[in-house]
Amino acid sequence: MLNISYQDANYLRDSLANVNFLCFQSEIINIFKRYVSDFKEKHKGDEKIEILLPDILNIMIGKKELELHYFEINNEIMGITNPQDSSNLKDKLKNNYLF
Repeated sequence: MLNISYQDANYLRDSLANVNFLCFQSEIINIFKRYVSDFKEKHKGDEKIEILLPDILNIMIGKKELELHYFEINNEIMGITNPQDSSNLKDKLKNNYLF
C-alpha cells in the first residue's frame, strides 16, 4: 500500500499484511544496480520519485532475468520498523527465548 497516512493507522492496525523476506544470489545484485542506475538517469532531478523493489522484480521476471520461489511462514512475525517495535520485540525475546 502506497501513500499511507496517520489517518489510516487504525484501519491498518487490524489488517493482515504481506511480509516478505527476500534472499538473492549475489549475481542478481549487479542486475539490480543496472536497474537502479537506469532509473536514476531517467528520473534525474526528480527528488520525490522512488524506485520500488517489487517493480524491479516484476520487470526482471517478465524478461526472464529472475525466477522467484516462495514459502509460507506460519510463525508469529515480529515487527521492527516502528519506534515502539523495539521495546515490544525486546519484551517478546526476553519472555519467550532463553539466552
